[in-house]
Amino acid sequence: MWHWPAWDWPWAGRCGSRRGARRDLTGPLTGGPLPEVALSQDGRYVSVGPEVIDNRTGARTRLPGVGRVLGFGPDGVVATTGRRALAGSPDTELLTIGYDGTVRTRAPFDPALEVAASPDARALVVLTEEEVLTMDPRTAEIRGHAELDVPEQYGPPKALAWARDGRLLIKIDVAGKKEFHLLDPGTGKASPVRGLPADLDGAVFGRVQ
Repeated sequence: MWHWPAWDWPWAGRCGSRRGARRDLTGPLTGGPLPEVALSQDGRYVSVGPEVIDNRTGARTRLPGVGRVLGFGPDGVVATTGRRALAGSPDTELLTIGYDGTVRTRAPFDPALEVAASPDARALVVLTEEEVLTMDPRTAEIRGHAELDVPEQYGPPKALAWARDGRLLIKIDVAGKKEFHLLDPGTGKASPVRGLPADLDGAVFGRVQ
């Protein structure tokens, strides 16, 4: 069962002031893979698998054919038709969808990519071991790239959350040790972050400070 506690997450990894009581987003989840969860930067929208929930109104919209929501914008979401998968998985598409469930655009997409939708969902940041790419979510075309300036790591960085200043919190594996950095997607420059717990894989963030 997924819960929505309405926390304001400070960027040092500790819970801030509580805004409301815990609310269940799903019933008990048994069997099969757990649905992926995403949270809008302002905390208004949360997705559990293909279902988008408006935390202001309680309205729920199921997005047909969606396997994974990547991010939320002011007038819709960016999603894919499949979940995270190995490279070459067939027939996966990148979608832009209105909050009423209307599909606006479709483009072929590699579900193995490590991506993060920008806070306004007008761009996707794609992370590789060597580069930071900017992708148009409507067409999947690459609009820009920068060399990734972080310590030598194993595999591409994992995107965690956006900071208020527009940088992206990422996690990298350096010689078997987890490190956190704030990354400027435009330049590829990153600065280390101290004091975060090593295991944040199960955490879902809207925004970090």
